[in-house]
Amino acid sequence: MELRKELINPIRRFYQKPLDVVCDGLVPYVGDFKAAVLRRLIPKILMSVALVVRCLWSKDWTRNSGWTIQTSHQRSVPGDFDYPRVSEKVQPQDYFDRDFKTRNVFRN
Repeated sequence: MELRKELINPIRRFYQKPLDVVCDGLVPYVGDFKAAVLRRLIPKILMSVALVVRCLWSKDWTRNSGWTIQTSHQRSVPGDFDYPRVSEKVQPQDYFDRDFKTRNVFRN
């Protein structure tokens, strides 16, 4: 423990302390090795879950959070029943609209 205090800076010891306490409490139940493995896996799992949640959060122009996934229109090739498919976007301002025209915020 004294060697750890000398090798790891105080800031890292501060943010690692909560999981150290949890894993020290697990040692009598699961053993030293499994507690050490859990000590290494729990932060990685929590960061992975946080990353997935952050990536999947939907983005709306009315709030400032999340990512947007843009999808293209369905393809239309000769031989399809609706072959020259006309785009729903008929005006230049329709492209990359992101539902701005159908907004409910800042309407007079």
